[in-house]
Amino acid sequence: MKGLLSWLKSNVLVVVLGVLAVVPLPVAWYFASGMNRSLVEGRQQDAQDALRKVQGTGVTYEIQSLTPGQEPISVSSPPNAAITEHFRAEQDQRLAQVETVKTAAVEYNRRGRGVLVDGLFPAPMGDSQLKRNEMARRAVAADTPESAYSQLLGGLRIRPPVNADELASLIGVQRERKVAEVTGDQGDQALTEEQRTQIDGEMLDLRISRYRTHAMDTVFYGSPEVLPLSVPRAPAPVPPSLDECFAWQFDYWLIEDLLQALADANARLDPSGVGGNVAQGVVKRVDRIEIDVPPFFAGAGNQPSQGGRGDWDSGQPAGGGAATLTGRAPLSSGLFDVRTASLSLVVSSAKLPVLLDALAAGNFITVLDLDLFEIDPWADLEGGYYFGADAVVRAEIRVEVLHLRDWTVPFMPDGVKTALGLGGDSDDEGEG
Repeated sequence: MKGLLSWLKSNVLVVVLGVLAVVPLPVAWYFASGMNRSLVEGRQQDAQDALRKVQGTGVTYEIQSLTPGQEPISVSSPPNAAITEHFRAEQDQRLAQVETVKTAAVEYNRRGRGVLVDGLFPAPMGDSQLKRNEMARRAVAADTPESAYSQLLGGLRIRPPVNADELASLIGVQRERKVAEVTGDQGDQALTEEQRTQIDGEMLDLRISRYRTHAMDTVFYGSPEVLPLSVPRAPAPVPPSLDECFAWQFDYWLIEDLLQALADANARLDPSGVGGNVAQGVVKRVDRIEIDVPPFFAGAGNQPSQGGRGDWDSGQPAGGGAATLTGRAPLSSGLFDVRTASLSLVVSSAKLPVLLDALAAGNFITVLDLDLFEIDPWADLEGGYYFGADAVVRAEIRVEVLHLRDWTVPFMPDGVKTALGLGGDSDDEGEG
């Protein structure tokens, strides 16, 4: 023990330095441990604060519905890259579907149609007056080679009844021949009552046979006279304006849709697949078609110069400006133009549902109203209208037709665009 004390005394500096080297270790650990805990707790608090901020920042992800009345798909959550990407992909897919449907709808509505006079719309190319006069000849409701309506009715096999004069001449010749076979050269006076009754019956059968043959080769009875009063019956005496030419074109597209839908209705009942006929079809005869004023004329407050556009009951435009039961009015949408029309038809009462289905399946056609009235089919038969074995009635039908502007606007002259609030690119050529 004395030796240790002696060593310590003689090595005081070494001992002091040793103590100073060892003592700070636990002290340093003690203080360092406290500082580390405080640092961790601070970082944890910062992280919790940041988490609360993220959780408090809600984002609503939404995919819009594709049909009216359908609720959109909506999810609220903190921002999340995976959810964001999922909703973006779903939205892109839906937009692609919408674009596909839109393209198909426009093509279906257009049906590959162009205009009656090439180079006339939206602004005349070449001689403006020459092309406008050509349109005046094309747009008439007349049985002429240039008439687009004559070509339309002929293409659909819409015909008037058998020509009465031609049939009377035929029956007269056949009757004379038959009388000669029975009496020789003695003529009609030599016939007995029984012979006369028999020959008259044969001539009646011949008449009905001609009626039937004609009916089987006709989709339904009609002629240019049944077309709307707004369709000119003769070319305009002066060159029509470009806007008026487009009004005729616009009306032609509408009438084409209506006649095609009626023809399609009869085609549904033709087992031969030829395209329908009077005897078997639902539509027997079209007596009258009336259409509304084109929306750009209604909007501009003027009327085309050719013909009237009055409804035959009220004397008012067939379409008016009010919304129909669909909620659509002539100028209610920038996506399409609304046209209304009234049809007076002779139809089979038993097959009427086929007509309504065909109209509904037509080119964006909606039936708005239907009224039925009795008719005298025997009086019609005397006039050459053979309707087959069906019981028939008169149907007064009002319909609404849509034309999508995606395909009609590129044809519109500037004046029409301005009237519709679409603006014009330049002054109309050929006006006046």
